[in-house]
Amino acid sequence: MAGDADGHVHVLETDDEHPETISLSLHRAPVTALTCLKLRGGKRLVLSGDEHGVIRYWSTRRKPLRAPFARRRTPVRALATARLETGPALAAAWADGLVRVWDLGSDAVATLRLGTGITHLGLDADAGLHVTDADGTSVLRLDPAKLWPHRDLRLRLDGVDWGSLWTSRGPGHMVPGLIGKVASDDKKTAMDAVHDLYRLLVSKEASSTAAVPAIPFLVELMRNPENLSRSTLLLLIADLADVREARGGRGDAQLAAVREALPALRYLHDDPEPPIRWAANELEQNCAAPPA
Repeated sequence: MAGDADGHVHVLETDDEHPETISLSLHRAPVTALTCLKLRGGKRLVLSGDEHGVIRYWSTRRKPLRAPFARRRTPVRALATARLETGPALAAAWADGLVRVWDLGSDAVATLRLGTGITHLGLDADAGLHVTDADGTSVLRLDPAKLWPHRDLRLRLDGVDWGSLWTSRGPGHMVPGLIGKVASDDKKTAMDAVHDLYRLLVSKEASSTAAVPAIPFLVELMRNPENLSRSTLLLLIADLADVREARGGRGDAQLAAVREALPALRYLHDDPEPPIRWAANELEQNCAAPPA
């Protein structure tokens, strides 16, 4: 496996009776890092990074994806893959010292600030991350449970057929990705995801079929005291219960889903943050039975 200054990646495929070299033009800048992981069934994953900060992810048995796997505005310096107890994982280091570690099965990602000067990464099956710079190699023992606390959430999100459900802007393909971003440790990412979900799921006149399975996930994230979008997220949940104007009972299932979660959220009436207490009151009012 090799990459060149013209952005080409070359892989010698040896599994067949007649070995062949696969060469693809994947990058618009010199290739700076490569890694490969053989999966069950003979499939081989190839990941490559370049001087423009782009990582491409592809299988030798399929066409490469058009969109990059990841992109940052600083060169990729090292890549490493391994099959951990949790499944295939990728570690990537950029020139500015940022390292990201992905669980490839769920797309859960952790960000580590390890410093500049990284020249090589290694990842072993016991979740040991080997980091090499000019001073030598250090080994960090990673704890997947702490590294990807929302991995299970993402896997459960993948178990819903979102494409068969509808939002105010069409099929619900975007919903699971946005819910995953609500769990981000970057406040702007989490807040932007809540706002995007609001546009997709909230309507007083018509219910969104994607909202019903989304509500338990949103409630789960709301109950995490470390979530960075809690006040806005609780208001989203409250407004998902405000579907009384929906005709023909189309909002009944959505309202029922929020009402089912209400007991688990009532402790928020005593939250120290005023915006959360206010949103908790809105939730209570929207879930209340209409006057006789």
